[in-house]
Amino acid sequence: PTFAVTADAEGAVVNLFDEGVARLALRDGTPVAVRTTTRYPADGLVRVALEVKEPKTFALKLRVPAWCAEWSLEPKADAKLGPDGYLTVRRTWQSGDAVELRLKLEPRLILGDHLNAGKAALCYGPLVLAADESLMAGSGLSYNAAALASPDLAALNVVPEPAPEGWRTWTGAQVFRVCASNRRGSSQARVGLVPFADAGATGAKYKVWIPLPGKPSSNVLLDGSESRSRPGNRNESINDDDRFSFAVTYDGKPAAEDWFCVALDAPAEVRRIGYAHGKSFHDGGWFVGKPRIEVQKEGGAAWETLGTLGDYPDTTATDDKNLAQGQLFTLALPQPVRVRAVRVIGVPASGDNSGQAFASCGELQAFAE
Repeated sequence: PTFAVTADAEGAVVNLFDEGVARLALRDGTPVAVRTTTRYPADGLVRVALEVKEPKTFALKLRVPAWCAEWSLEPKADAKLGPDGYLTVRRTWQSGDAVELRLKLEPRLILGDHLNAGKAALCYGPLVLAADESLMAGSGLSYNAAALASPDLAALNVVPEPAPEGWRTWTGAQVFRVCASNRRGSSQARVGLVPFADAGATGAKYKVWIPLPGKPSSNVLLDGSESRSRPGNRNESINDDDRFSFAVTYDGKPAAEDWFCVALDAPAEVRRIGYAHGKSFHDGGWFVGKPRIEVQKEGGAAWETLGTLGDYPDTTATDDKNLAQGQLFTLALPQPVRVRAVRVIGVPASGDNSGQAFASCGELQAFAE
């Protein structure tokens, strides 16, 4: 609060645009009240009124955020925007004098690099936006499969609208509708993004960096539906682009084999398949020996073995050979294979409880390159 509105050697300084009244003293001790009226960031209009006991000459500085490309000030005064980003209005102020600063709120697209290559983030005015799984229902796209429809901002058609019930956590709360698609770009829908501060509020998964469609190195299984041999007692996704979230087949019983599968709604060509270990527990959670990769080339077809994960360690039922959570193992194929479903399958481990056995999976991946 002491930084939101403060004073410097020239006068009063408004750093943050929150509705309310700040009572401060100028450097010479003159008391000044700064009253801010606004619905920002739901609206770009900020009205700042001053209250002084008698006319006083000093500067009022308003911060123009770095993201703001267009702004206006009323009444049109001899205001100057300095290199420090502050708009300075110097005059003799009387109680009740006010200025209105209007900041143009508009979307911005930020393309990712390094680990976020092939993804993008969306901002709207000062807000960083995020995709929240609980807002995906009814869109026809799953949270795991959703991508931004285009790297072109205009094509995304970002439109703010009043937030639905349960998301009205700030004055004028909004969600931001944007054009999305699946990872291949073959189907599109409008989905709602929320400010990062609200993301995950219901306990749902969320992400700021959202994939772009049609990237050749993308994991094609992100579009698919997942299943496993037994429901297990941990139900995180195995195709969410996160190797450290995982699912298990634990049900307190033994099993000859366990598997984790991702099926596609249409065939895709793959040259490389990856499996990420979920997590080892004292009583299991890994495969015994090297698990194998199987595929269905058409829906409902017989499973065909493509090979075993040769870089997987020679584990036993009681020894996981120090497998790390999220550790990735890969099967490279000599030539592309057209698949409709992919699964990793093997013998589950029992650890220190021979009366049961189970396996885990952090991620199942398949790539066209």
